[in-house]
Formats: sequence, C-alpha cells, structure tokens
Amino acid sequence: MGDGKKAFSSVASYPLLEEPHHSVHEKVRTSLACIAQGNCVEKTENILENFRVIELKSKELFTILDQMVIEAKRV
Repeated sequence: MGDGKKAFSSVASYPLLEEPHHSVHEKVRTSLACIAQGNCVEKTENILENFRVIELKSKELFTILDQMVIEAKRV
C-alpha cells in the first residue's frame, strides 16, 4: 500500500479518484500508442479529444484531492 492510500483511503471521497484517474491514464496510453505507431497525423481529432479529456479529468482529480485533504483534517 502506498503512502497516499495509507493516508487517505479512509476518507469518503477517496473512491471518487478511480474513474478520473483511470481516464487520464487511458487517454495518455492511447495518445502514446499513436506516437509509437506513427499515425498521429491521421488521428489528429482523436488526439485533441484525448487531451481535452485529460485536462478535464485532471482538474476533476485535483478537486477530489483538495476535498480529501479537507476530509482528512476533520478526522
């Protein structure tokens, strides 16, 4: 178990991290695969959409992380 999980897994909003965290990693992996395959030019709109999702989900993650800190301080 990592330090973050040890410190925060007991707060109510901890499970909310799963979906946006998974989305960020999935979209990054998809974009990196495009680079590895050398076909990003043909998939420009997909890559742009991936980065829009990455940005949105990253903001969501930081909102959840802020909430977790607040909750942890109450405990």
